[in-house]
Amino acid sequence: MLNQTNSCSERTAGWRRFYIRWSVVVALAACVIAAAAVVGVDRVPLTATAALFSLLSLLVLYAGGAGLRSTFSPADPVSALRSVVAGAILIRLAVLASTGQVLDARRQWVLFGLLVLAETSDLLDGHLARRRGPTQFGAVWDMENDVVFTFALSFLAHVWFGVPAWILAIGLFRYVYFLLFRFPGDPACCPPGYKQFAKWVCAIVVIALIAMSTPVLPDQLRAYVGGIALVLQATSFGWDLSLHLLAAKTSSPPATP
Repeated sequence: MLNQTNSCSERTAGWRRFYIRWSVVVALAACVIAAAAVVGVDRVPLTATAALFSLLSLLVLYAGGAGLRSTFSPADPVSALRSVVAGAILIRLAVLASTGQVLDARRQWVLFGLLVLAETSDLLDGHLARRRGPTQFGAVWDMENDVVFTFALSFLAHVWFGVPAWILAIGLFRYVYFLLFRFPGDPACCPPGYKQFAKWVCAIVVIALIAMSTPVLPDQLRAYVGGIALVLQATSFGWDLSLHLLAAKTSSPPATP
């Protein structure tokens, strides 16, 4: 029993070290891609790079979490649908542009429908996870797929749908937040409404970004919708930061006179 406990502790510690290193590398890569989009790098190779980033980063994460997955969870591939669809769309757009084809209204509506279907997987994977029981890896896997999906949507909004470059801040928010503070997880003490608020904000942000892919949404309205989403996201992360700082303050030992 003691050996099993030690082995489990070693796997958990190894996973945490891997996850922190992985998070740093992925966050830096996302910042580089966003910077390239801002300075106007050709969108064909840039879109292909963003697709590779979306798919490869999560493939490495899934492989790195093998030690935590004692059994197969059907929620995991469902969670991956969001990032897989986003990556496939980015590849398709890169191919279209490289062959001189245009993203007409019909193709744009198909893209919008695929993104809507991909987002519905967020409801299904939660249902499956509750039925089978949540796991340490499953919670991280679901969150990181959300982050990659949000980044891909903000990239699409700027590079392909003409929203100003500030929209990339939505996709970068989680990455930059981690690089600045390196918090290991949720705050130690959460008010009852905190997680519910954060979940609703995540859903609203994704819905707002998906809405920008519709051909009927005027450019000015896209900017308004994106601005509201960014304010909500900043509020959510600001709340998270304040809770972490409060937890750190209350857990620190009193100063000796």
